[in-house]
Amino acid sequence: MALTTIFVVRNQWTTVSLIQEQPVTGLVRVYADTIVVSGDQVTFDGELSRQKTKFRYRVKNKAEQQHWQNRSQKHVEFMATGTFTTPLPATNQHGFDYRRYLMSEHYQGVVIITDMKHTHKLHYLTLFSHYLRMRAIAHVEKHLPHTAALWINGLLFNYRQTEYYESLSQFTNNGLLHLFSISGMHVYFFLGWLDFFFRRSGFTATRQLPFFVVFSLLLVSLFGGSISILRAVCAYLLYWSVREFALQLSGTDRYAIILLLCLIIEPQTLWQLSAQLSFLFSFFLLFIPMKTNTIKQKLWTAQLFPLLSIPMLLYHFFDWPLASGIWTLLLVPYFELILLPGAVFVFLIAGVEPISHILANSLTLSMHMISQIIACIPLIKWHAGTIPFFVAVSCTIGMLWAITTKHYGYFVVCCVLIPFGVTLVHPFEKITFLDIGQGDSIVIQSQYNREVYLIDTGGRLPFQTDNWRQQTKKANAEYSLIPYLKGEGIHVITGLFLTHGDTDHMGDAAKILKEFQVKTVYLGSGSQTHSNIKRLIKQFPKQNFQVVTVNQLIGKELPLQVLAPKNVGKGENNDSLVLYTTVAGKRVLLTGDLEKSGELELIKRYPNLLVDVLKVGHHGSKTATDPLFLDKIKPIEAIVSVGRENRYHHPHQETLDTLQDAHIKILRTDQLGMIQYRKWRTISQQIHWLDD
Repeated sequence: MALTTIFVVRNQWTTVSLIQEQPVTGLVRVYADTIVVSGDQVTFDGELSRQKTKFRYRVKNKAEQQHWQNRSQKHVEFMATGTFTTPLPATNQHGFDYRRYLMSEHYQGVVIITDMKHTHKLHYLTLFSHYLRMRAIAHVEKHLPHTAALWINGLLFNYRQTEYYESLSQFTNNGLLHLFSISGMHVYFFLGWLDFFFRRSGFTATRQLPFFVVFSLLLVSLFGGSISILRAVCAYLLYWSVREFALQLSGTDRYAIILLLCLIIEPQTLWQLSAQLSFLFSFFLLFIPMKTNTIKQKLWTAQLFPLLSIPMLLYHFFDWPLASGIWTLLLVPYFELILLPGAVFVFLIAGVEPISHILANSLTLSMHMISQIIACIPLIKWHAGTIPFFVAVSCTIGMLWAITTKHYGYFVVCCVLIPFGVTLVHPFEKITFLDIGQGDSIVIQSQYNREVYLIDTGGRLPFQTDNWRQQTKKANAEYSLIPYLKGEGIHVITGLFLTHGDTDHMGDAAKILKEFQVKTVYLGSGSQTHSNIKRLIKQFPKQNFQVVTVNQLIGKELPLQVLAPKNVGKGENNDSLVLYTTVAGKRVLLTGDLEKSGELELIKRYPNLLVDVLKVGHHGSKTATDPLFLDKIKPIEAIVSVGRENRYHHPHQETLDTLQDAHIKILRTDQLGMIQYRKWRTISQQIHWLDD
């Protein structure tokens, strides 16, 4: 155990650096089991100069796309020309840190390929584990219906795409995605089958050992080789060895040996989320006896482990489905007796039609029926928000101590009261300009989130292209706005203001209305006639939509005053909803995509309007930000919400010159990431996320 502790401390100080942005030419080996084709975009893992690398490539025509979709022909290497890109860290608070993920998984970087030549096939023994997994995935894709192929490849081979997660949304919302992801349960299931077969066949332990080792290595290859899979395989092999060879090893000894082995193989083990959760649950098993003799004991055990995981899940994911343990208990028999054996059988007979299709579709139908049953039961989630890491660790240790010593009152304190109490501590009032790319999304929070207002949601701009080029992507809000709101413990939004109908301002409104309780959606006069907003109103007939009027005050603790539009418009740029408020000690003007003529009309109607912080109109376009407007309102700072390397070349240099000539400090989300002003009593802070 002491040796393992030394390894843990040593390896967690080991740093991995990414290659900085630079042109590159070199020999690329493709991991064909990782290829994902989405429209004209191809992504895959592979090797460049024998170092693990992520690659992206944009195909030039449909024939090339189809060639990449046939992964069995892509066990290849080729000379590539491209550019190393340097991924940014998380640009918003509570956002996913892609750079840290790449480092923890030992990628040397991301290469955008522009040209490839001299392609030739690799021998199947070269990168054999990837070749083996590729053949299995390709076999499923070729011979089974698309929907069935998605979940079978995810369930058996840990190969998951965006469509896979979308098809399992009901299970994901209820904290059941682990049942569809390769985990210890799946490894124990397959190795348990093998163990049962050998024991029934009368094999001695000595004769079984080589078969167990070979089969275990096969499973690691087929399941993608993640550290959580490696841990589960090592755990079963050690458990089997202790049983068959009567080894004298305690539970803590076995845990330490497995952790030590994983750290030797993968020094960054404890930086990886899947490994953290995997080792956390196995650590629980050391101290908590598994009593499942009665229904009451089964229910208690099923819910106990999710309860123990609350602090760490809040730290990573910000919320917790209260019934996840009960659902797991109810569905595990279905997975162990029907779905997993059925998936294996369908895989083995894939290509034998129509039997394989009938069975695959039957299993898919059974999953759909269960999903519908789950959907009929109200989802109860604890939207707590994030908690500090040291609090999560302290509460977890405290719960283990309380359970083992039967101090159940302390268990409640560590499980619920401390995490819940910490998440309630939001004493700052804040205004946050999120980095959502090319678009706007602004969050205003009163102290302790008693009032929360959201001004625009952002959204991905649509561009006309051929059908085969269209990519399957998640909503922008899932990477930026939603993690921020959940991380702040927000589950009720007092008011959502949609400044106008452009997609980059309200394209993700539907996603927000599905994920959160929004009391009122506020619209500018006439904007309800815009096609995008009309579609939103039709999609949510029970939602409270309200058209605002000029000078209307909305909110009690942090009132927002409506300054425009005065006249009935069409929900276009110059009809933008303009809001004025004082928050975090700053007078703030939010102008949507208001153009110069609208700005001049605004100061004509409000000649005494003074501003500390101006949200620059239309992302810094030269169509907005009139010098006379700036001279009149006298802002100290200007926020430009804009996407990196956007195709509109926003902000325009003319606008930047205008702001600089007026001696206004320019703050850009594409350079600084999330920008936040916050205040508590006499403490005022300004946060630039990429700087801080």
